[in-house]
Amino acid sequence: MPPFMSYVAYSTYNYRFADPSIGTSKYDNLRLVRAFEHGLDPLSSEAGFVLTHVDMVKHSPSLVKGVVDTLNSVSAHASPEDVSEGFHHMLNAMQRIEASMETMWANSRPKDYIQYRTFIFGITNQSM
Repeated sequence: MPPFMSYVAYSTYNYRFADPSIGTSKYDNLRLVRAFEHGLDPLSSEAGFVLTHVDMVKHSPSLVKGVVDTLNSVSAHASPEDVSEGFHHMLNAMQRIEASMETMWANSRPKDYIQYRTFIFGITNQSM
């Protein structure tokens, strides 16, 4: 299995909403479906680690939109201002992703990481 598949299975396809009507708009609404070490407790380090990644990834569509808009503007020989709009869209998305990433160690204690890290990627000498 490619390494990104373990990431997808462990994070982006491993959450649900406490209240479906709220969706991803609030971090506190995210819950894990599967966990290795106490992760089903939404305040556990494992849940914090995984759900922070979910929170970061929710901005990917906006990032991709900025890339597509930029490429479309360039291919259409648009003005520099129009091309810049796509770059600004990407910058805004990256700033939101970075802001989410900065919450990682508030949501997940670094000292607990080793408890579930082995389960994420295995141990040494594994084929993956």
